[in-house]
Amino acid sequence: MKLWPCCLVGGLLAVACGPGSGPSGGGTGGTGGGAGTAAAFIVSYCNTIVPCCVKAGLPGRGQGCQALFGALEDPSTYNPAAGEMCLQAVQQLAMQPDFCTDMPAIDDVCDGVFMSAAQASGSGAPGALCMTDSDCAAPTGGGSTCWQQTMFVDGGTQSTATCIELTAGKSGQGPCLETLGTNESISSWSGGTPPPDQAYLCKLADGVYCNSSTRMCTPLGTTGQPCEEDQDCVTGDYCSYPGTGGASTCATRIADGASCMSSSSISTGPCQTTSYCDSSSQTCKPQLAYGAACTLDQQCPNRTCTNGLCGGSGDSGLTALCGQ
Repeated sequence: MKLWPCCLVGGLLAVACGPGSGPSGGGTGGTGGGAGTAAAFIVSYCNTIVPCCVKAGLPGRGQGCQALFGALEDPSTYNPAAGEMCLQAVQQLAMQPDFCTDMPAIDDVCDGVFMSAAQASGSGAPGALCMTDSDCAAPTGGGSTCWQQTMFVDGGTQSTATCIELTAGKSGQGPCLETLGTNESISSWSGGTPPPDQAYLCKLADGVYCNSSTRMCTPLGTTGQPCEEDQDCVTGDYCSYPGTGGASTCATRIADGASCMSSSSISTGPCQTTSYCDSSSQTCKPQLAYGAACTLDQQCPNRTCTNGLCGGSGDSGLTALCGQ
């Protein structure tokens, strides 16, 4: 079963989770925590959400998260090795300054913590047909996904869905399927060719991304090096696109108060990750606080302006986990 920082994607909780529900704080520990047992894992995992609850003005006890885990997961299907890997990934991501602002994409890293019947029985081998991720067996210490793809064949289209086994990749390893970042997981496989049965997952936390051209895990670019997305660049840089005919390159993010009118980015813009480009002044400004009046999602720490307030009542995912 896929495990997200704010929800268990396998059915029920996927509906309750929204953007901006990610955990934050100083690590994955806590009283009674660890990864040795299902109960210990749940405590450690839910403790990472507590600082985000406090920021949003919600109860910071983690009890809502633990209750949801307890209601939806069978402790007998817990995989300690996968649980330890998941907690280590969350701990790394928790050090990011914008960790609470968006849901981290640790979907593949935390896959297999609580295994479905199909995964536990070893069905859904690499290359097997599937309908959902839970149909695919997750290897020890790795992940799996049901990859759905539509290819153009003989003037028409052909859709397939097969199990792909994923392993964390290092620089130079391939083929890679996705880049796993702090805010999202980005696919690097086009619909032109069938995907491999086994592939690598390139993690930004390990200093690599999946290059869509070479399909290899590639070191993050420094200032002046080519890029396609912000995630392709080292921390502190963004991917700047100069315009028609120009090549996109990594550039240093600009400080608050600097002009962002003439700057362009493929993804999040030239401002710091905790700032936004104000359309009226055309300068970078710090994001507003939780509960502050807003007009645009980008003004808010969780990228959600609901009912005119940052992190407003519409953030049902965080409310479900933190309680009221």
